Amino acid sequence: MPSARGLQALKQARPDKAANLEQLLAFLHDRPGVTVQIRCAELETAVRFNGLEEENGQVQPRYGIYLYTLREWLEVGESTFRTYLGQYGPYTWEEA
Repeated sequence: MPSARGLQALKQARPDKAANLEQLLAFLHDRPGVTVQIRCAELETAVRFNGLEEENGQVQPRYGIYLYTLREWLEVGESTFRTYLGQYGPYTWEEA
């Protein structure tokens, strides 16, 4: 019988990558500033939602991607974050 953690991972790793990414973003938005470990077959890293920032008169979401080799956070905008994560997936995730 699968564990509760295994069942949650199966629920998160939906075959529809786009829906899975939207679910991950919603999870991040509900936890601003919280580090979240994400995993898929091609990628394992830490990410976080850094909140909203005003840019050119518009409010834009900002995200962080942890760069393990440099041991620092890279802050990116929504478009870059979606493009980067959209290359991989579907993901499973949990708070770090």
